[in-house]
Amino acid sequence: MARFVPVTTALQADDYLQARRQGGGDVEIAYADLYAQVDVHCLSTARPTGVAGLRIFETDTLRTLLHDGTNWIVMQEPITSEAMTGFAATGGTFTAISGTIRHRRSGAQCWWSATITITTVGTATGYVSFTLPRAGIASSFIGAGREVAAVGYMMQVITTGTSTAQVQRYDNATSIGGGWTMYLSGSYEMATPYT
Repeated sequence: MARFVPVTTALQADDYLQARRQGGGDVEIAYADLYAQVDVHCLSTARPTGVAGLRIFETDTLRTLLHDGTNWIVMQEPITSEAMTGFAATGGTFTAISGTIRHRRSGAQCWWSATITITTVGTATGYVSFTLPRAGIASSFIGAGREVAAVGYMMQVITTGTSTAQVQRYDNATSIGGGWTMYLSGSYEMATPYT
């Protein structure tokens, strides 16, 4: 198999990287293959006029973009780590909850991992919800994880709209407990791959 595979769409890039991951191939070589296909290096504020199939690397944002003839599609970007927002419970409110999320866009996919810590439950009941780092498609399974500090329950993560996700225990029981820390990760299809 040739190392260099021409990629002209975001879907082809996703398929290519996924095949490398599943096949046990070196994903860093796959990224290098995509990087080698860049036509122009520029600043994000000085992009050239878009031509279908043109690939650019933004030297200030470290993003690789592809023009589809109408819009710029983000093919790859660096991992971002940030505090999580939009925490809510199905019922009641938390006294103390926090979390961090790391995410990366690759074509139309958002890969993410998060840590959520419920210090004090307060009146919260039901499930933990949080804001997604990027808008996704509604009603889909997007991840799994585990509570690691107290009880060890397996967790599942589903979208509850295009911008929020909900953490449920493996048996659909509550995902809320005092002193709980949950490690979660997954991926989901974004509502749009455009910049």
